[in-house]
Amino acid sequence: MLGGIRVLLVCAADYPYPPQSIDELETHPHIMADMFSPWQLCKGAEQVLFDSAAYRSNDLSVVRNIALAGQGIALLPMGLAYPDLKAGRLIQILPQWQAPMREISMVWPYQHSLSARASLFKNELRDYLTAQPWFEAGMSVQVTG
Repeated sequence: MLGGIRVLLVCAADYPYPPQSIDELETHPHIMADMFSPWQLCKGAEQVLFDSAAYRSNDLSVVRNIALAGQGIALLPMGLAYPDLKAGRLIQILPQWQAPMREISMVWPYQHSLSARASLFKNELRDYLTAQPWFEAGMSVQVTG
């Protein structure tokens, strides 16, 4: 496990009347990516699911663009939303409601040691991800050999 990427509810900065509660969220158009459908949101022990969508796509860039166009609320990974959040084009809504974190792991055959090339790739990938403001480093990678 290298770490994870948070998934956030976002809308365009100029979106009229962003929802202020989870109940209000239900009345807004949802822009869903297939990989995050249905939306699972948790706040402490409370949990809600949303499965209906005004827009649905298997392409996260399409979901992002529809959200940027002000057409509703999207659930996006921080890695994709970060530049738009930083530039003020998107805003996070309902931050107290969390979607499951997307874990990033490296996998290789258990009984094989990592080649020098694979080990270098692992280190470069870990260093790159750790330097990103949207990445949350987790447990260190366990390598045998």
